[in-house]
Amino acid sequence: MGHAGRRVRNGKVIYRVRYRGPDGRERSRNFKRKVDAGNYLTTVESAKLAGTWTDPMHGKMTFAAWLEAWWETAADLRPSTKARDRSYFNSMVLPRFGTTPWPPSSSETCRPGWPTYAPAALPPPPSSRPTSCSGGP
Repeated sequence: MGHAGRRVRNGKVIYRVRYRGPDGRERSRNFKRKVDAGNYLTTVESAKLAGTWTDPMHGKMTFAAWLEAWWETAADLRPSTKARDRSYFNSMVLPRFGTTPWPPSSSETCRPGWPTYAPAALPPPPSSRPTSCSGGP
């Protein structure tokens, strides 16, 4: 169960809501009005009980931005492998998933059959077909 507390910072009163998500991590958010803090806490606790709560940090980045950041760490690949993989990402994955919020907030964006979005004339290689979803809660 979370709580809302009153704090004074630089002469201004703020109300901080603190709660634990289903994953056990503590989170907080600040409000100017006590009623807003109470309403937010009620909404969060209700969503946790209903099983519809999502991490507020999910979806702050697109898949394309995440891929670019990850691509910088792929240093152990041969140049030919990097060129091939980059071509696959640019032609098949990014056109469909580039603007998708990442990490996904639900399993709907990671379902079997996503390779069907690839152009019919250019089927994805067997190594790019996912066997399970490991990106979202």
